[in-house]
Amino acid sequence: MKRNLDRVREILLAAEEAAGTISIAPEDGESLEDYEVRVYHAKLLCDAGYLNGVPFNTIGLSTRQYRIYGLTMKGHDYLDAVRDKSIWQRMRGILTGSEPMEAVRAMALALATEAGKARLGL
Repeated sequence: MKRNLDRVREILLAAEEAAGTISIAPEDGESLEDYEVRVYHAKLLCDAGYLNGVPFNTIGLSTRQYRIYGLTMKGHDYLDAVRDKSIWQRMRGILTGSEPMEAVRAMALALATEAGKARLGL
């Protein structure tokens, strides 16, 4: 399965918006394939230190689920850098999709810093 940066951003936004713990679990009408993509990306984000979360299983379901407790500082920093849609669109126009996440993060932070300086007239 390939990493999808749009999915990464969506999960981080949802985790930030949640008032507390969220569960990455099957949704009504969601295909198994779409669900597995969400779980895969939640796992990647937890493994990379962007989210605090743990895997869990529910009796009667054969698929793994994730319980997300929130963003880490690294996750907040990345999300703050890609929140602005113009920065996100600019990044998406540059990225090929095969860059390491740390390179993507560095680019996002650089573009956000550049935009902040422009707003300040620096």
